[in-house]
Parts: sequence; structure tokens; C-alpha cells
Amino acid sequence: MRSSHSSKAALAATIRVVLKHDPRLAERGRVALTNAIREVLEHDPMLADAGNAALAAAIRKTLWPITLPPVASGKAALAAAIRNVPDFPKRGIQFKDITPLLADASLFRQSVDLLIGDHPPCSIDAVVGIDARGFIFAAAAALQLNAGFVPIRKKGKLPYKTHEQSYELEYGANTLAIHTDAIQPGSRVLLIDDLLATGGTAAAAVALLGKLNINLLEISFLIELEFLQGRSKLHGIPVRSLLTY
Repeated sequence: MRSSHSSKAALAATIRVVLKHDPRLAERGRVALTNAIREVLEHDPMLADAGNAALAAAIRKTLWPITLPPVASGKAALAAAIRNVPDFPKRGIQFKDITPLLADASLFRQSVDLLIGDHPPCSIDAVVGIDARGFIFAAAAALQLNAGFVPIRKKGKLPYKTHEQSYELEYGANTLAIHTDAIQPGSRVLLIDDLLATGGTAAAAVALLGKLNINLLEISFLIELEFLQGRSKLHGIPVRSLLTY
């Protein structure tokens, strides 16, 4: 007999593979999806070995008795939703506007799934997001991972005792801060931000987390501007970027 822990792990793995095949299944919520998976596999256990497509199709029929139109998926769909805005916030900068992606529930969910990568639920203690757009993705990822969310904010925005780190960024200079008691030493941490440009912001965030003596497992970015070589400032840390320019 499987232990409760192994059963939960198997269910979590099934949810991940099914959602990667058809992300829109998550639109009914995790509880409904979990119940649908259990119902489908109880009715036909062989579907567990029939492949992701067959299992996803059976679950889809359980959640939606009606036929759904195909949904755009994959990194190409994410890239197509990002709008390029020239000369913003100042002349010469090609700004990557992610608001169309965020406005599309399916694409937003896919981006969060991809930022999480192979980290299963409960394998991360805290997801850290960088002020401000990083909060959007990090908070959503924390919910999926059953982890806490910790913000790294601009100087002066946090009310309690803080560690601070100054850095140069693509449009000037800034200082980041984190509460001194935000994360327990030794905690497993995933750091998420929307953009890796020159790497100054991410490097400052890494320096702040280092003051808390945590275990930084990975840094995930929605977008990386490769020509700015920001990755070179993140030595020895696994970096995941969904889209590169």
C-alpha cells in the first residue's frame, strides 16, 4: 500500500504533467482538478500509463462536458503576448510590456508554471519576488508551491528592520531592502523577477539573501536581455529564463 506521502507526491506529479499538456485545466481550480484526476483514474486506472494526452483529455471531459476551442500554449505564445514599446521609460530603451500576457489568464498561468520549473509543491520554503513586477509572478508561484512569499522592496518601503544593498541598474541607481527576519536560515528559496537586464538588480537581491544565510536554489526570469550579459553577475547560481532577446 502506498503511503499518504507517496500518494500525495504521485498526485502532485500527475497534476504537473497534465497542466503542462493542457494548462487551461487549471482554470477550474486545484481542488476541482485534483478531484477530477482521482475520479478519472478510479474509473480507468490504465489511463495513468496511457500518456499525458489521453489522461488530460479524460480529465478535460470530466471538468467540461462541452468541447473547448484549442488554447495557445508554449513559450512562443508567451512571446507573442509581450508588447515592445520603444523609447520608454526614456529614449533608446526598448521596453518589454508584459501587461497583455498578464491579462490573459491562460498565458499568465503558463508563465508561472514555467518559472517554477521542476520544483514540486512543498519543496520550496519561500519564493522571493523583486519590487515590483517580480511580486506578480513570485506570489503566484508561492501559492502553487505551497510556500511563503517574501518581497524585496526599494529602500524605505519596509516598516521593520532591514538589510540593504545598493546597485546600479539600467536607468540609474537604486537600493533594495529585505526584512532581517524575512526568511529563516537554511530555508530553500526560489528567487523570481520579470526581467534580467544588466544583472544589477538580481545581484543585489542575491547579496541581500546571502545576509540571511538561506539556500538559494534557482533564479527564474520571464525575460532575459542576453546582449546586456546580466547572467555574468550571477556566478554559481542556476538561472532560468523563459524568453530571451
